[in-house]
Amino acid sequence: MLSFLQKFLLLVALMVFAAPSAMAQQSGAAASGTADKAAPPAAKQQLLTPEQIEELQGMVGRLQTAMGDLVQAARNNASQIAQNSNQLVLTTNQVAAIAIGAAAGAVIFDFLGGGGLATMTGAVIGGVAGHWMTTAQLDPPAAES
Repeated sequence: MLSFLQKFLLLVALMVFAAPSAMAQQSGAAASGTADKAAPPAAKQQLLTPEQIEELQGMVGRLQTAMGDLVQAARNNASQIAQNSNQLVLTTNQVAAIAIGAAAGAVIFDFLGGGGLATMTGAVIGGVAGHWMTTAQLDPPAAES
């Protein structure tokens, strides 16, 4: 039994690999004019069997249901956040640590050969690390007796 992710990846692979061949068939038929009309119906190639189409339609239905569940969960979380008006206060040192960490993380990831997305990831990681360093409650090492 295939997992949901495996089925989704299979659907994407079918769409990626089947679409170019279908487009090539359509463009070949348009270029040849009446060549498609002269070919007998048995000679036409069918991309998906009825069972595969039914399975894909079932998968689409499950994906729509899952998407609806995700949207509802996001709405619930957003309403909880909107109703719960907690204020977060950052000190100047914490803001500076986040900015320095973000800049350092972006530079490090850029020097390591990262592209735009990798550099942005480095900035996020650096900012989180900078904030963590200023807010972490580290216990000093215990003195040996």
